[in-house]
Amino acid sequence: MNVRRLQGLALILSAVGLLLGAFIPETSIFLTISVILFILGIPAVYSAQPTGWIGLAGIVLLELAALIALGFRLHLVPPSSLGDSLSLTSAILGMLGAVIIGWLTTRGHVFPVWVGWVFMAQGLLNFLTGLFNIGAPGRSFLILIPILQAVATFAYGYFIYQLQ
Repeated sequence: MNVRRLQGLALILSAVGLLLGAFIPETSIFLTISVILFILGIPAVYSAQPTGWIGLAGIVLLELAALIALGFRLHLVPPSSLGDSLSLTSAILGMLGAVIIGWLTTRGHVFPVWVGWVFMAQGLLNFLTGLFNIGAPGRSFLILIPILQAVATFAYGYFIYQLQ
């Protein structure tokens, strides 16, 4: 088994961990493991679909956003104004990375086009819901974000794992 297939498997497991962490809140260890697996697996999208400097920048942005999120999960970032700034920075980096990689996916013909659209949608929704106070009625809408992220991450992992 080569490294790219292992990274695809890491993305698949990351998607499963994300869903478990989203629906079973008292077991946040799933989210931590999911973020670590995402960090390890997401570079395989670039190796499967080399898209030059733009694609590499998208992967770097996603990695930085995930590393900041991991810092929050491991309580390395104290809750303060610095933490709020880092949270916003992570959301912006994640959105930009998701839009870049998603858009390149729709143009690359390596993965199905719908995977790119789902990845872009989750990145934009994640940023917008954090930016605007959506209130109590919109809280049920928030469950859509981890589902979209899990679907896109699983699809990337599945198709990467299937590549020979």
